[in-house]
Amino acid sequence: MSVEDPRALPPRESRHAGAILGLAVGDTLGATYEFCSPRAVPEGPLEMVGGGWLGLEPGETTDDTALTRAVLAGYEDGPLDLGRVRDEMISWQNTEPKDIGNQTHKALDHLRCHPNALSLPEDPEAQGNGAVMRAAAHGVKAKDAEEAAENAWTEAALTHPSWEARASSSLVAALVANVLDEIQPEEALDASYALLEGRDEPGKRVRETLRPLEGYEHNPGGWTVYTTRLALLGLLDVKSFRPGLEAVVRLGGDADTNGAVAGALLGARFDVGGIPSEWLRDVKGRDDLLRLL
Repeated sequence: MSVEDPRALPPRESRHAGAILGLAVGDTLGATYEFCSPRAVPEGPLEMVGGGWLGLEPGETTDDTALTRAVLAGYEDGPLDLGRVRDEMISWQNTEPKDIGNQTHKALDHLRCHPNALSLPEDPEAQGNGAVMRAAAHGVKAKDAEEAAENAWTEAALTHPSWEARASSSLVAALVANVLDEIQPEEALDASYALLEGRDEPGKRVRETLRPLEGYEHNPGGWTVYTTRLALLGLLDVKSFRPGLEAVVRLGGDADTNGAVAGALLGARFDVGGIPSEWLRDVKGRDDLLRLL
């Protein structure tokens, strides 16, 4: 994809770019307030000021964007190559990043020792949001929502082999794909639920477990179910990108991942032109992400 001027892209390409750059914008905007309470987030428009517990530079992204980049690379030669995704993730770990989730760290260590493995053993406790953070890449690169859902379900088990993590990733991937096809958000969500009905288990129904939150409520942890439900609320609740993302980031908690997932959905809906120009300008690694689309 051309990177000269993302705002000059044709409509469909603009929505694709919006999803991935929206993810990166949500990541870096939220990283400043990760682990904060809502009271610690300043009033007024939020800007990319960096800092936070990681001491980031303004516009610097975190593991959310890095692992999304790994998934995008897995599509570089055509259909999803899980081995390529695994290798890209391990290569990223080799750079000694500023932050890496505990479950992801454990998973990549396992994959490093089992070079032919393309998934981890099932672990119902692996319910962190480290897989859903990168799910939008499947929605952008798969040929349709059904393939996006299937690929995300499979790929999530590279690091988070629980039903909750797989279902969250699969739903977000399908929803991104449907929104990119210009289906209205409510209809797109219903269609995405329908794709996943076959994944329901006793006591675990995707439509119920991953329903949108009823209001913007703070949760300090990094639970994949909460991150997904919050992002769904953000997508359905607003009429433009900025207020949708700011409402999510203002809750603090795992604000970078919550922001990344919400930003991807909002970017798919409002396209790259809906992202504030100063955010789009300042996010680091923008052109590298666009080259993978």
